[in-house]
Amino acid sequence: MSELKLVSDKANSYWAIHDRAMMAASNLKRSEIEMLDALIDVESRQVYYQMEIKDLFQYCTEMLGLSRHASYNFITVMNKSKEVPALLEAIRDGSTTVSKGRKICSVITEKNAKEWIDLTRECSSRIVERAVAMANPRAAVAESMKYVSADVLELKFAVSEEWSELLN
Repeated sequence: MSELKLVSDKANSYWAIHDRAMMAASNLKRSEIEMLDALIDVESRQVYYQMEIKDLFQYCTEMLGLSRHASYNFITVMNKSKEVPALLEAIRDGSTTVSKGRKICSVITEKNAKEWIDLTRECSSRIVERAVAMANPRAAVAESMKYVSADVLELKFAVSEEWSELLN
């Protein structure tokens, strides 16, 4: 009987938990937009110089505590938005995200902005990545190495689909 009571308890109901998750998602999207707008202001006024920081990336990682990945995403989208204001508007109106916006930065221009932004609205990240790779093959993969443990490195590089099948 107590189990039944827990399910009907309003604070623990599935709908209450779902509502809380929906609110958190909404706040996250709003925070992403606020961060992008704040970084545009930081860059335009070069606030980081006043704090003896050499560039916006260092400011994001050291002063704001953002990950390198998040910092790169925000800065890349911010810079591309100067050339393609429609990208910034799509993020502000919630029709795309900074993450998906960053994926199209290597291919989006004023002329093709509508098509690329529509793609980010309608398709998964994987499909967006594939479309970018088809439009700009070199931009698809940035080769890299990083430590995953004290003596093991993760290696990232591009291979053809044919080679991929051989590796599996």
